[in-house]
Amino acid sequence: MCLAVLSFYGRFRNVCPRHPRGGSDGSRDIEATYVDGQLTYGAVGLMNQANDSSEQKKADKEKI
Repeated sequence: MCLAVLSFYGRFRNVCPRHPRGGSDGSRDIEATYVDGQLTYGAVGLMNQANDSSEQKKADKEKI
């Protein structure tokens, strides 16, 4: 869904997922080119069933 939204938004080109089947992506789930030609990245997935535990917050901060 995030890929579709970025593509529809119009300011991003060449929007594509990075390693959609798993693997090392450096916490960069989406790669795209911004209108000025700058390469951009996005992080999408966080843990399922998130909560406010310190472990969850740490994992989310590392992801972001």
